[in-house]
Formats: sequence, structure tokens, C-alpha cells
Amino acid sequence: MKEIRIMNDKNLNIKFDIQHALLYAGYKPELPGFEKANAFATENTDLLKRLVQPRAVLGATDQEDTLFLFTTLGQAVERQISRFHEDGEDLEAALFSAMSDSYLFAFAEALRPELISYAQSFGRGITSCEAPDASEYIPVVREFIENTGLKISINDAGVMTPAKSLISKFSLPE
Repeated sequence: MKEIRIMNDKNLNIKFDIQHALLYAGYKPELPGFEKANAFATENTDLLKRLVQPRAVLGATDQEDTLFLFTTLGQAVERQISRFHEDGEDLEAALFSAMSDSYLFAFAEALRPELISYAQSFGRGITSCEAPDASEYIPVVREFIENTGLKISINDAGVMTPAKSLISKFSLPE
């Protein structure tokens, strides 16, 4: 990697949207169970925000033609989801998982200005975002882990730990 930047959620405007999380979990206002799910999400938003430990690593390939963004919410969110399951609260676990997914996507979106600035620092723009295939990103993730201490691991099948982690790949044209 050419250069690596490590970021957290300080000074970011993360726009977490409960309604987005509910829709992501399959709850719509006109369907049964929406009010109960909405109440749960509202009551547990502060818990989610206390548990998340957002971290991101941004790095460009040596050729400066590809930018990788790795984001994670940390292990505490995963442990809370496990607690819900252990207590027999599977629906609550699924909804809390959807809430954390929504938060992870909002965190990644809040990093957009940093992505643009980073690409511009070596005279590039960003044209596309894609999910890289496993054969490409496993070695890259492992290199990032070794160089940054980012607490993400990835197995040979491409499954990441913690589960609430995301990899984005951006093309950087000249």
C-alpha cells in the first residue's frame, strides 16, 4: 500500500436513520409489528451508539489506481447481538443487527469527503465503488491488518470478523 490513513468517528457527521434500519430489517409502517420494532429501535439507539467503536482504514495501491476503505464497528456490537440470541430474543437480535448494519453504512458514507480528499492528494478522482472479489481483497485485508493493527480478520473464504465490517474498493482514474 502506498499510504495508509486510520480514522475513527471523531468530527464526522454520521447520519444514523432508525427508519432506514427498520426498512432494512423488513419493517414497514403499514405492516404488523412495526410499532413494536420502532419502539425497540428507538429505545436501543443509545445502546448501539455506546457500543460502536467505528474505525476505518483508507489506503491506495502502490500504482495509485485503486483505493480500499475498510470500516468496522468493533466487537462490542457483535457481543450484544450474541447476548440477545442467548436470551432467546432472536427478533431483537435481528433488528439490532440491522441497526448496526445501517450505522456501518452511515459511517462509511460520512467518510466520503475524506475519500475524495485522499484521492485528490495524489491527483486522482473517484469514479466507482465496488465490492472486491475474495481473491483480490483477502491479501489486501491481511496486509492492512499487519500494517495498522486494525482489528479485522478475514478467513480464506472471505468471511470477516467482526461481522460488522465492510470493505469498499474505488477505482481512481488519472
